[in-house]
Amino acid sequence: MGGCRCSYKNCANSTKNTENITFFHYPVKQKQRCKIWIENACKPEFFNLEEEQLRNKVICQNHFMDKWFPNPQKKRLLQGAVPTLDVNSINEQVYIPETTEYVDETIESENEILQRSYRNDNINLVPVSDDNSVFILDTNPLLDHRNKVESYTYRNGDLVKSQTVVRQTYRRQPGLLSTAPLTGSSMKRQAEPITLNQVVSPASGVFGHLPMDQTAMSQQECVLIKQESCETENQDQEEHLEYQQMEEYQEDEMKPIIRQSQKQAGLKSLPVPSVESPSPPSKRQRDSEKDYLRQLKQHSKDIAEIKRMLKQQEPNKMDVTTAVNFLRERLPPTFFTVLCLNMDCKSELADDDIEFFTTLHKTSPEMYQILMEKYKWNLPSVNIVEAD
Repeated sequence: MGGCRCSYKNCANSTKNTENITFFHYPVKQKQRCKIWIENACKPEFFNLEEEQLRNKVICQNHFMDKWFPNPQKKRLLQGAVPTLDVNSINEQVYIPETTEYVDETIESENEILQRSYRNDNINLVPVSDDNSVFILDTNPLLDHRNKVESYTYRNGDLVKSQTVVRQTYRRQPGLLSTAPLTGSSMKRQAEPITLNQVVSPASGVFGHLPMDQTAMSQQECVLIKQESCETENQDQEEHLEYQQMEEYQEDEMKPIIRQSQKQAGLKSLPVPSVESPSPPSKRQRDSEKDYLRQLKQHSKDIAEIKRMLKQQEPNKMDVTTAVNFLRERLPPTFFTVLCLNMDCKSELADDDIEFFTTLHKTSPEMYQILMEKYKWNLPSVNIVEAD
């Protein structure tokens, strides 16, 4: 392991400049444990190394706690050992916990700097976790101390401060209000603008008109925003109108709120499935398919050729008649007769054959019967033998 240097963070220990220090290879066979070694050593580039290259990387014994060594000599590591110690010098070991006071002070100083930089914009950094490692930006508009924008109205030669207007949105009940799409003769007037009469200001008492193109209102519900004072709220409640109050700091203009029906909104919210046509195969894929077909055809030809060669090499079966003639001169006549009867090759018996079977039956009828029944010899029947 000559020339190996410890890869744990900025440790300078190596086999050249240190003595009596053991260096341990990365556990490349244990993937999870090896990942912890790389993360603790702050060497993310090791994740891109091959297994053989990573095997050459080492970490010295100074970065392992004493509990990971089976003996004081520190020559071997226990199963599951991971490096967690940082080193200031060769003989001094300092354990770095997960969170130290130095880290906390650094985070707090950054927090103060960010608070001072965003103080003019009323943005406050609020710590979420106890260790001050996670922050959120508090942009509460209540912290905004800027002056509010005030509006004035020019009336009778004087500037009059406008009053705060409470705008209310009314929506009629389904039985009282119905909408219908523009069809028939109404479609001819699409190019003509329509006007909505609206109260501009309770103080001025001046009515204004907001022109609006009718084409933008097709098949939609129009809810008018009407400015009224607090005195008209009780009357509207008696008319069974549902309203929603919203405060705005605007004057001298009113805008209608266009709300689509639930049916149309539901149709628009549905995703349109995209139909993708199958892409044609690439040239490389077509060439690969042709190669496979060519190989299959060649294999089929090879298999047929092998079968043909094996069939030609099979020994020719000897004809039964040839075999019988071959054995006729080499076997005794009586044994040859028995063999021919069992091979169904001889149908007629000569005088010598009849005499042989008659003598055999007279000598031992039981043996003659056993040969026929137990050993399945094809012998002439007893009646035929005795008759002859």
